[in-house]
Amino acid sequence: MLHKPLSLARAPFIRAALLSAALAYLPALPAFANPQAIAPGEQVLPEEERIKAFQAGVAAYDAGDYARAYEIWLPLAKLGDLAAQRNVGHLLRLGRGTARDLPRALYFYERAADAGLNAAALNAGTLLLGAEGIERDTEDAADYFMQAAQDGYPEALYQLALLTEAGDGTGKDPAKADRLMRLAAFLGHEKARARIGLDTRLDEVRAPSNAS
Repeated sequence: MLHKPLSLARAPFIRAALLSAALAYLPALPAFANPQAIAPGEQVLPEEERIKAFQAGVAAYDAGDYARAYEIWLPLAKLGDLAAQRNVGHLLRLGRGTARDLPRALYFYERAADAGLNAAALNAGTLLLGAEGIERDTEDAADYFMQAAQDGYPEALYQLALLTEAGDGTGKDPAKADRLMRLAAFLGHEKARARIGLDTRLDEVRAPSNAS
């Protein structure tokens, strides 16, 4: 079942609280159920036609007709609809309605993320940690996790904490890594909570100085 998209302007902790469970082996957020913004400079359909087409894709997805959803969303993704780009990335990553293709999924996640969709930045960053067929690039992954951390996504904060702790793809900073880990734990990330203990309280968390 698709979920309603969250406004890109919502407060970070509100968005983070609605982070979904993992999809397949990769931490991810649910596919968007409404069209989002259009990337600047992209060719677009008339707004009413674009929304109607996107919702037809949602109906197909909800009915389990992933091939039809992919067929509908792909042209919208190519025309710059950010939610369609991320949804197509999900279908390509999971092999639903089309052949599984992680490099192509990354392409669509990156397009959406680079145009400002922070949820897609989390997906892109995770694939860049070394998914099958994708060269590990922790520098770009750290940048995408930093982008997603602006909206408080726990998985982004956790992964950024690990990279910062190791100095992998970003400057090594144990104190900052600890703050990021504690913030991820406070927001409910189970692995982060296990790292620092399950009794994390709000007064123990300081917002990371460079995470936004």
